[in-house]
Amino acid sequence: MSDKPGPVYVEISSSMLSEDIGEIKYKVYYSVSRPLASPNDVKTTVDLICSAEYPVILVDRGVRISHATNEVIKVAETINAPIVTTVMAKDAIPSNHPLYAGVAIGRAGNIVAYEVLRKADVILSVGNRFSEIGTGRYSLEINGELIHVNVDPYDLGRAYKPRLAVLADAKDFLTKVLQELSLRGRCRGEGV
Repeated sequence: MSDKPGPVYVEISSSMLSEDIGEIKYKVYYSVSRPLASPNDVKTTVDLICSAEYPVILVDRGVRISHATNEVIKVAETINAPIVTTVMAKDAIPSNHPLYAGVAIGRAGNIVAYEVLRKADVILSVGNRFSEIGTGRYSLEINGELIHVNVDPYDLGRAYKPRLAVLADAKDFLTKVLQELSLRGRCRGEGV
């Protein structure tokens, strides 16, 4: 439930299942903590986005896990930037949203989303681990400056070299980006 949430595999010896151990008293306690975005990372991100001619937001599974779909849509609307997704997040953005360009990667991808991403001068990638499958065997074309946001430090810069690597939970990061954008007023475009 922490870091990069997902299924786990637990192996138990079959001999343990046949043993009588008597009564067990246990207390269930866990605390889930996610890394929070630093003010400097948020400011640098907004600086890069506001200076971009054609920023694009690349959404992956981490946005869904963090329940940050509303925040990512609001950021896109605020800066008037198209959104592309990976296969793992293709249902995170409503397909009829005017800024949604589609899935940009792999067999499920479409040419519009691929070209939108290829043309971007700044790519804000949120919740993306840039796996082999998620990048179409690393064939994803990243030409612009990459801002890579993820909760797992292992994934940051592993496949693509970012201009800015941000260790943060997607919801926390996007919420802080929205706050910074609102402080600055109009950043670029008119929004939708």
